[in-house]
Amino acid sequence: QAEWEARGYEHFTRLGDNSALVEHIGSDAYVGAIHDTGCGHIQPLKYLHGLARAASMIEAIYDLELRVAAFSASDLRAKGGDIRVRKFGLGSGARLAVFAGGGLELTDELLKDVEAGVPYRIPLDDATPDLNGLTCRGSH
Repeated sequence: QAEWEARGYEHFTRLGDNSALVEHIGSDAYVGAIHDTGCGHIQPLKYLHGLARAASMIEAIYDLELRVAAFSASDLRAKGGDIRVRKFGLGSGARLAVFAGGGLELTDELLKDVEAGVPYRIPLDDATPDLNGLTCRGSH
């Protein structure tokens, strides 16, 4: 904590005893921790719902056609693409991801193709789009 604070990062809170941990994680099984209030997590399904809602609002306000889609890795592989991810740790809570395999380019092509992209699009007028099978798996 002191090392990061010396560099100007002041988002750490030391949780030095069991009672402080109970407030944050609901358990007293640990003896101490550092809570980083300067980082966060994005839940992929909620993010996709939010994108669809934002696209719907922008479409209504500015009369623009925006598309939001979800692609399965198996579909991309069947079409000759793949998504390989390499993560690099840059520091505490900071990571860089590099993508390879042509899958991102393929998703871009499919999303822009009026007919080929239809099965992957999330309907903007649907309050609860069908997101069955959408997952975000990986290790840190």
